[in-house]
Amino acid sequence: MEITAEIRLKATIRPGSVFYFKEDSWNAEYSHNFVVLNYNPTTDDALILVGATTLDIKIFYRIKNLPRETIVDVTKDSCPFVDKPSYFNCNNVIQKKIEHLVEKLNNGELMIRHDYLDNAILEKIRTGVKASPLVEKWIKNLL
Repeated sequence: MEITAEIRLKATIRPGSVFYFKEDSWNAEYSHNFVVLNYNPTTDDALILVGATTLDIKIFYRIKNLPRETIVDVTKDSCPFVDKPSYFNCNNVIQKKIEHLVEKLNNGELMIRHDYLDNAILEKIRTGVKASPLVEKWIKNLL
């Protein structure tokens, strides 16, 4: 008996879960790691995700008027699923329905990482999201 994508995804999802997929709104040619920020991801209406991207000095010019804590730097030592120094831009939060991720998993467009983000870094990201003037209030309230 094959386990469905929905069961596989729901069985592994929790705060700090990591999914690897290409996000269309990012206009990127390749996939990124996205971390679940919700405290209750299986019961909330939408998943709140922040993606990791390779550290690029250009980001600091784009966010110069935003609080520094909205960028969370990570390395392979602190975040085992990144290969190079990377960061989470807490000003760029995406929302997804679980069904959307299940569809991506069914289509082979999503990989479930079996790493979970360390709680200390997860809390830094949540703090960064709450500090961002670009994130909607209802998202901040959810976190």
